[in-house]
Amino acid sequence: MAPEWLNLFCTPVLTGTGTTAGFTYTQIPNDTSDDKQRWTVELGGTDTWPQEYKVAGCTGKKLDLSFKHGDVWRANVDLVGVLVATGAKTGALTRRTPIHVEGSGTKLWIDTSTFGSTAISARLLSGSFTIEDGVTDRITLDGNTVGPDLYAPSKTIVNAQRKVSCKLVLDFTAATEYTAFRAATIQKVQIQRIGAAIGSGFYTETINIAGAWRTFAMGDDAGEMTAAIELGGMYDTGLAADYKFVTINNVATIP
Repeated sequence: MAPEWLNLFCTPVLTGTGTTAGFTYTQIPNDTSDDKQRWTVELGGTDTWPQEYKVAGCTGKKLDLSFKHGDVWRANVDLVGVLVATGAKTGALTRRTPIHVEGSGTKLWIDTSTFGSTAISARLLSGSFTIEDGVTDRITLDGNTVGPDLYAPSKTIVNAQRKVSCKLVLDFTAATEYTAFRAATIQKVQIQRIGAAIGSGFYTETINIAGAWRTFAMGDDAGEMTAAIELGGMYDTGLAADYKFVTINNVATIP
């Protein structure tokens, strides 16, 4: 999971802390200021395209990060832009070498007081983390000044209330989560994958999210009982937010 995408949802962090790899990026949302990055997304193929396009002013609408056995962590990101225009893609860009986060080896902690205290061992089967910022572009009917074949430029991007959630599928070996679900107990969930060594540490992706279980469903996986649970995010004073990402990688700065 690259910190670049998170800058479309959180207060942007463009430089990792540390003087040598790994560099640490700590990212949380901002509830008092709309300071998220805006991107221009360029569309066009490597084959012969009749026309290439640029979508300007893009910001994050939804991020869905999933992890499971036999696959890498995968992020699906929805963006909202304010203007589509014709134009050639920017040339001579350098493509980075991706460092994938493997699903296998992902660890889970669930606590009521301190993040990362109580490990949930040998139970996590799969999961996902979702941010829905609910942004929408407001377009006036007479605002199209770039031609009828293109989207009109948006006057504004409007933010609705943010929704954050975390879905987990666990082997059902105890009623702990069910009890917390029934009591609406505040939960502090940490999801982490530690990778290969880098510098004096390791490639690492850590997600913290606070909230309460809002759904609990029993299931079956190859004859074993499972519990599918969903956490609804809530503000946590320790995080000063409802969620926090911490990434350690080999990138010193983000463009």
